[in-house]
Amino acid sequence: MSKYLSTKAQPTQLAADLYIPGNVLFAINRALCTTNGSAQHLIVGEPILRPPPTGTYHEGVGSDASFLEIEAFAQQNTTHVLVADSGHGCIRGVDRTSNASYHVAGVCCKIKWAGIEKDGPVQTARFSYVDSMAYHENIIYVVEQLKSRIRKVNLISGLVSTILEKTDFKQFDLPMSIFVHPARQVAYVATFSGIHQLNMTSNQIFQLNRGTRGYHDGLLANSSWSGPSCFAHIPSHDTFLIVDQFNGKIRTLDLNQMSVCTWCFNDHKEQKCSFEKPPRSVAVVACTAYFSMGYSIMKLELPMWACGQNDSSSSTPLSASIENWSSCQESDSQSYNDEPVSYSRWLVLHFP
Repeated sequence: MSKYLSTKAQPTQLAADLYIPGNVLFAINRALCTTNGSAQHLIVGEPILRPPPTGTYHEGVGSDASFLEIEAFAQQNTTHVLVADSGHGCIRGVDRTSNASYHVAGVCCKIKWAGIEKDGPVQTARFSYVDSMAYHENIIYVVEQLKSRIRKVNLISGLVSTILEKTDFKQFDLPMSIFVHPARQVAYVATFSGIHQLNMTSNQIFQLNRGTRGYHDGLLANSSWSGPSCFAHIPSHDTFLIVDQFNGKIRTLDLNQMSVCTWCFNDHKEQKCSFEKPPRSVAVVACTAYFSMGYSIMKLELPMWACGQNDSSSSTPLSASIENWSSCQESDSQSYNDEPVSYSRWLVLHFP
């Protein structure tokens, strides 16, 4: 393993690969890759940290394209991926049919960390470090965590604009992730201590939990978090899996019941609800969840009812399969599953 590998030498985001069904798409260091579990394949960029780059930016095909810290991505459709080149302070795209990169928005250069951000045309707009992004109907939503700011890139008008920052909403502190829910026409935003709902038409944001850092399951309004860092959606139950990073847990947010529970799992025949190392990102592919932990991608088999494979006439919510659901709603007690899931190491990332 290269001596230049650091804490950033782990997948920063995972997602179900829309171009190769069944694969997991992931970003690591300065590269975008895909894997089927037996091997990882480079799409674009450079996966390992060799001696620190000069900051040179250029487009290209495959490894000829130069990136500097890919922190996030969003799949525009089955053949195009939008990539946050966070180190260069811009948004770029990748054509999966050719593995060619191209410019989308922002001035791509090694960013300076203060006072450089500005809205305007995509050719001249400037971003700070981009931590998360989402795409919906020709709009890219961009999260700049250190600035406590959300911006949007309108691909039709070609304009970048700021839609929310901490000065507009004092509880909006350190946003960590964003997910656009197409059916509900809202975006969900995770901040350091909670979950918010963003109206994509009015740009108004509402805090959905009590907003204090900690660990508390139950009704979403009474829940507390410590670093929710990403969303993975289970459409059949309209439920999120959310990595609660600093609590070392994966938790569910049932949007129908507006309730929160903690996933527990079997580890060497022992039931646990916390991971020894905090997961970084999570994705759902079919009836399996994948999450990054260190240099590995872990596989977590979901119960059949979690992926809509139960009786189609049943309207039982995901949360109803949690033991002692009343205590999960009313107290700080752990939330154990009827069928504790088990996880295993799926792929250890290795790049020559």
